[in-house]
Amino acid sequence: MVNNKKVILLKVLFAVFVFVPLVLFFKENAGLSFSLYTMGRLAAVYAVSFLCLQFILSSRLGLIEKGVGHPRLLKWHKKIGKLATIFVILHPLGLTFFSLKLGLDFGGIIRSYTAYHYLGSVALLLIFVVVASSIYSSKINLNYENWKVAHKLVYIILVLTFIHSFFLGSDVAARNSLYYWWVLVYGLSVAGVVHRHVYLPYLFRKSIFEVVNNKMLTQNTRSITLKSLDRKLVFKPGQFVFVTFYSRLLKQEDHPFTISSSAADTLVELTIKASGDFTAQLSKLRRGDRARLTGPYGVFTPREERSLFFIVGGVGITPVMSILRSFAETRNNRKIKLVYANKTRKDILFFDELSKISKRLGAEIKHVLSQEKLKGFSEGRIDAPMLQAELKGWSDSVFYVVGPRAMVQDITSMLGKLGVPGRNIVTELFSLK
Repeated sequence: MVNNKKVILLKVLFAVFVFVPLVLFFKENAGLSFSLYTMGRLAAVYAVSFLCLQFILSSRLGLIEKGVGHPRLLKWHKKIGKLATIFVILHPLGLTFFSLKLGLDFGGIIRSYTAYHYLGSVALLLIFVVVASSIYSSKINLNYENWKVAHKLVYIILVLTFIHSFFLGSDVAARNSLYYWWVLVYGLSVAGVVHRHVYLPYLFRKSIFEVVNNKMLTQNTRSITLKSLDRKLVFKPGQFVFVTFYSRLLKQEDHPFTISSSAADTLVELTIKASGDFTAQLSKLRRGDRARLTGPYGVFTPREERSLFFIVGGVGITPVMSILRSFAETRNNRKIKLVYANKTRKDILFFDELSKISKRLGAEIKHVLSQEKLKGFSEGRIDAPMLQAELKGWSDSVFYVVGPRAMVQDITSMLGKLGVPGRNIVTELFSLK
């Protein structure tokens, strides 16, 4: 469940990174008229600030992530990344055009560059690579593994921008109030990197599990069951974990996977669709292989004693299964409805178990198939008319929408148009990028 106080905290953090640099800049430059030079310098301050903020948001700091949720943080991360890129571009443009306006020729400007200027140029090019890999990943069919490699360039960017600004920044040289802001934001960004890559692995060093089962559920989705070797994983139904598998046949890198088992179960089940190079290799996992789990994270969890309406696409059933299994074990008597969309009958995950759970909980389940006609199944896609019909008697429910990005966005929009308040819609995007 989303923690509204932490959402407000996130907004306050963003406001600090917007207004503090602005106030400090004009404090140190009182009386300075606006010009291309001013724009270039101010852009540099914001470029550094927003770049460093990215490392704070991606640090997996529980203070923020465990109440805000991965999809919301990802959304903020993308928006701030675009803002940082705009200011990174404005910084050299402002200073260059100011120099041209003074009468310097472009060749002379280039000849005046030092090694630190060129480091800034390299950082700019790397930022373009990272941003392009995010914005156009779907269009160029960039898989998660290659996207992740591209994103690791941000650590090089952090170092290059630090060196560039340390040796060329006028505010750094002047040791004024902006210098201390510069020290603070770079310090926080380094702390974020250390938290994610040093502290969390140390904190969860004993969160080691053993693979006890690895089986295919459908032609492209498998279930991996893990047994704790030290301490039981405590999580809320609907949450996910970052998993590092230790197998000589797989790369040792962490990936986010949603838990499909009940919160009361001693075993942890992960239901994973082969959607990239790494997940396609998970068939190589054997009984006895080890895994480290970091987490849990996520806010796609049941809230309040209200009826629940799940709208799910494909492997998005994973967190919902965790919720339904937990409810079935605790005999939770909440009113539940599930509309589950797949291409064909063979693509439906946990079909038999869902039938049993529906009887045990008295839940309503509607299966929708987009590429197959079968008796007892709805045909087509989940659209506004279908939702309007299904909503009768359920308008006061909390709606949980999970699946591919396009589906989640469409369903959320339809629910809004059908009168469902935004506060009663909880979403989870099955997108790693």
